[in-house]
Amino acid sequence: MTRRWLLLSLAALAIGNAWGTPKLLYRSLEAEAATEYQTGDGQFGPGFVRLIARAELALTDRLTGKLVASPCAGPYRMQPEGVTQCTTERLLEELTLGGAYSGFDFSLGRQVITQGNTEGFILLDRYNGRDFCRFARVDVQNKLPNWIARGRASLNGDASLSLTFAPYSGQSRLPRQGSYCDDEFHDAGRFANLHDPENDSLSAWAGGAELAVSRDRWSATLNVMSTQEDSFVLKTLPRLEKTRPRTLWLGGTASTTLGGIVLRGEFAFSPEREFTLLPQALGGLLRQGIGTDGVDKRWNLLASVGLEARHDDWYWALQYFLDHAEGGPALVRDADSSHMMSLRTRKTFANETIAFDSFAIVDMDYSDLALRASLSYDIDEDTAVTLGGTAYASMGRNAGLFGHYVGRESLFLKLRRTLF
Repeated sequence: MTRRWLLLSLAALAIGNAWGTPKLLYRSLEAEAATEYQTGDGQFGPGFVRLIARAELALTDRLTGKLVASPCAGPYRMQPEGVTQCTTERLLEELTLGGAYSGFDFSLGRQVITQGNTEGFILLDRYNGRDFCRFARVDVQNKLPNWIARGRASLNGDASLSLTFAPYSGQSRLPRQGSYCDDEFHDAGRFANLHDPENDSLSAWAGGAELAVSRDRWSATLNVMSTQEDSFVLKTLPRLEKTRPRTLWLGGTASTTLGGIVLRGEFAFSPEREFTLLPQALGGLLRQGIGTDGVDKRWNLLASVGLEARHDDWYWALQYFLDHAEGGPALVRDADSSHMMSLRTRKTFANETIAFDSFAIVDMDYSDLALRASLSYDIDEDTAVTLGGTAYASMGRNAGLFGHYVGRESLFLKLRRTLF
């Protein structure tokens, strides 16, 4: 992986030299120190010191190169997981070549692509891997950078067509055994039963097209995507050995402005996904008299609706999320539908030098709640400090995803300083 980054960096420099001397448009170097205190255990968790270097170069009048690197140091440099995360996967955050010409623009390289408008949940956003530990700790910035190519053509003043392809594997990381948050990640109904025999991750390529239309008060997209996943295993019976090569996703978004409120929706539908059954699962079905050829199928619908509102220095975003699946006898779950809601609140004070931000997720099936809140203060234009924490609550009879984390609350502190 390091060799590939080096080769691409040298190639970008060679291209820039061939076109002439690049012009430096922007550069900065920041230092960030962070630590986390687990209030339930009364001990400190991961901490790190990280440098964040950003640079933007004009290679020609129409081509621009960007670089964001974030090397870090400390005892948690190699294998940390948690809110204050610093891993080797984020060493190179961005290395892209972008340009625009006569109604066409493109971006090529290592980057994070945002698709759709749903915050905190995965619907159309399938080009980057996810860090599930960060999701469990209610960190909405849990997308991992990936090598992606994207091109967009303007069809007229109101419409555009985009093509996106991620040729390299984007790994959605699960907690390692014995890692900082492995003991939290034990919900019997969700991620804890997922195990990849190779590297505890799902790897996939993804490609798709998006047709976008926008007018004064509304906008909409139509999306077609295809993803391919490597083999994975689910531990409890009956379980699956691997997905078949491809999964088709159909989806779209829509939003409209009603006065000071934005109403938005998003959906993603997979008409059919095929799974190969493990021998023990297949044998169990045959003993029950269920006819099967060793392959089971499932269709999946993901949908969300939300409201956004702004007033003076306030911002609110409320979302409802649905995950519904239908499948054969080997894929029947305890609940075929999962319902969640989220609320994002932000308030700025003192001419935007102080900001309060909170993000809460409610699991409506289990009556569980997770909340992450932070208060940041810009001491000056080069220095900022952030204090925050994560809390959990379980109001249901049975603990769900977030109910398992009750007693695992934490506080974190970050200090960021721009060096130049």
